[in-house]
Amino acid sequence: MNTYIIAFIAIAIFLIWIASVQNVEPFTVISSHDGDTTTVRDRNGNQFKIRYTAIDANELGQAGGKEARDYLYSLIPVDSKVSIVFTGNESYGRYEATIYRNGKNISFAMLQAGHAVIDPRYIKRIAPDMRADYQKAQDNAKNNKLGRWKSKKTQQMPSEWRKK
Repeated sequence: MNTYIIAFIAIAIFLIWIASVQNVEPFTVISSHDGDTTTVRDRNGNQFKIRYTAIDANELGQAGGKEARDYLYSLIPVDSKVSIVFTGNESYGRYEATIYRNGKNISFAMLQAGHAVIDPRYIKRIAPDMRADYQKAQDNAKNNKLGRWKSKKTQQMPSEWRKK
């Protein structure tokens, strides 16, 4: 009998943990400012500005920035439904998170297409196996000259561009 109670409690704790890790409530995409920032709305009308965890995309004024934003819109158009895993506190009026649409990790898709790079400041906020997948995706995009990697003009790191 005690074994059943312990198993039941363990399963209940696991299910509560899963529910707290990922907010499965669908959010609606309102806009994407650039290639790594999206504003969403929950079902109560509350808006959240999301900064994608672990990636950095070229800024709008930087070569390749508009292409990154446009590619992000192709992945999550306005009014699409997404789920969100929040990974960090609010900073600069934004929450850090990973956004998923139909089970697809949007940060990973941006890296695969070469429209984002790994942000070394925040990469440790995702699981180690995801870090390895992110690195492979970035390396593949770079080797195949996809997105930002296709031209010398677009290869400047966003962090370096912001410093200027």
